[in-house]
Amino acid sequence: MRIIRILLRSTIGLVLVMSVVLNLALAFVNFVLQPIWKAAAVATAVATTKTAAKASEKTAVAKTKVREKAKGRLRRLTVAVPIAGVAAAAAFEYNDYTEWLEENPEGTVDQYTRETIETTKLVIDEVLDELPAWLSIDREQLIGQMEAVFAQMRSLVGN
Repeated sequence: MRIIRILLRSTIGLVLVMSVVLNLALAFVNFVLQPIWKAAAVATAVATTKTAAKASEKTAVAKTKVREKAKGRLRRLTVAVPIAGVAAAAAFEYNDYTEWLEENPEGTVDQYTRETIETTKLVIDEVLDELPAWLSIDREQLIGQMEAVFAQMRSLVGN
């Protein structure tokens, strides 16, 4: 009987010691490691948000740049076509095309032309509104002149 009592006491003692050790381990995880994991999660979320914001800002800047180039193109076209002719405007456009080609090495002249005309149609009314009242230019006539410039530019490119 005495052996059973000693065995029972030692088993209860062992269970108590294991319980204390397990509680200490859980407390360590709860109070030390969990805040570290939360801080890491917050840091990851902040980094992801910053990356997304930079990408969004970069896209907005690129769109603004394309719009401003389209406005500049229209202004040059309104001046160059009556004065120097289509060839001068085509030379200006060829310079823009080579810049675009650096950003889009797989692009073709037709892709550039389509993209440029689409962008130009978006900003053409803004540009025409900025022109003086005595300089009346028809929207469709201006787009027709652009297409003539692109045709001339295609002959410069050779495609």
